[in-house]
Amino acid sequence: MSEPPEGATPVHAVEQVSVPGGQRARITFTPEQSGTTFSLPIIAIGKRAGTTYEVIADGVTRYAQAALPPTDVDDLSECFMPPLEFQTKLELIIRNTGDKEQTYGMQVVGWEA
Repeated sequence: MSEPPEGATPVHAVEQVSVPGGQRARITFTPEQSGTTFSLPIIAIGKRAGTTYEVIADGVTRYAQAALPPTDVDDLSECFMPPLEFQTKLELIIRNTGDKEQTYGMQVVGWEA
């Protein structure tokens, strides 16, 4: 696993969202301290049928819309090597293409330095 630099602040954020059928959710993460960079080797989202996932960091698509999440919350594998970095905001977009509401858990794990 990627190692944070000395003095970095650990980040482990957990969120949950319910998305009605045919709708999408946009979850935003921002750094706690101004002037720092988030480094995230792990972005995990619950894998569900009939769903697409997308990751946008500082306005740039870093994980294009796909039927599989970067990694699943049951796995928590390092999926970005080197770690995905952002300074302003990270957006996770989950689209439920089915017709029934689904609930998704997500975790971002890394550090802020």
